[in-house]
Amino acid sequence: MAGITISPDSGTQFEAGAAEYNSIARLDDDHYVIAYRDNNDYNKGKVNVGSRTGTSVTISEANAVIFNNDDTDMITVRAMSETLLIISYRDVNSNRGYVVAATISGTTITVGTAVQVVNANIDGISVASLDATNFVVSKSLLNNSPNGSYVGSVSGTTITLGSLQTQTIGGYSTFGFINNVKLDSTHFVTIVSYGSIYCQAGTVNIGDKTIAYGTALYIDPNYPFNSSRIINFDSQHFVLAIPVSATSIRIYACSINLSTLLITKGDPLGDISTANHFSICTINTHNFLVAYYTTTDTQGEIRSGTLTGDTTIDWDAQGAVVFDTTTTAYTTLCGLTDDYFILGYKSG
Repeated sequence: MAGITISPDSGTQFEAGAAEYNSIARLDDDHYVIAYRDNNDYNKGKVNVGSRTGTSVTISEANAVIFNNDDTDMITVRAMSETLLIISYRDVNSNRGYVVAATISGTTITVGTAVQVVNANIDGISVASLDATNFVVSKSLLNNSPNGSYVGSVSGTTITLGSLQTQTIGGYSTFGFINNVKLDSTHFVTIVSYGSIYCQAGTVNIGDKTIAYGTALYIDPNYPFNSSRIINFDSQHFVLAIPVSATSIRIYACSINLSTLLITKGDPLGDISTANHFSICTINTHNFLVAYYTTTDTQGEIRSGTLTGDTTIDWDAQGAVVFDTTTTAYTTLCGLTDDYFILGYKSG
């Protein structure tokens, strides 16, 4: 598989204040949504829709819509279709987790009523869309159990959740964080911490809103922060990025047998030893991108890599590319086509 080269543009401002906990989802080849915390407006959770033509990005802060009026973080946005999105987040004031749906018409976003997912102190929440109607929302509470995932459905902007499908690792159901991603319309995979970092896949029964979990696979002994990221290449291959210190990240590729739910991991790439505030995305079935803030040069960088086998990945020859020369934080990546991607971040 061939590597790629990156040519970033000069950037387009989508928020005049400080956008934090940014998350981007693809609507189609030319449109996307970004959800974020507006640090300049009492940390409210907001979502906006943008477009691109080539590397020209169009987005207006005036079109941003509030999805949570309180202090918001742990934000994940996923598109269920070109006109429907789902957002999971934590309300910091209550320390509870929520999921909310919204519809899109042009640049107009209509937000539904949020549904509480976590009614105790939350350590992680993430949502993965399965198809145009159904999704999985996963939650974790380090000092409380059980944890796991719910199968949900959306009608208009009304959400219906099934019962909690408890997730266990080594006989335990208490995790420090959780992050999930769709594999196909009936399968998803989570990355969780329980003493170390593990991956576990699930098969979803849409009608019953139940989940059958596979055997969890040990990935890495490091789990210092709540910021591991996971994204799929296709239904049987995915890539994940984990922090191994306050300033270092590690990348793994994995494959999965959807019949047995057994996961196989490859050898990690050499660590990026001066990176935090990182994100990862795939742009096709074998190329991926990692964006991060460099702790030594105080700038934003992005680099690409290629999946060359089931679980083998390599960095591309171009190396790191600088996209911002200020203190960069809360990066978020989203592939749009084989040739274009969106990168959101807080600058300065």
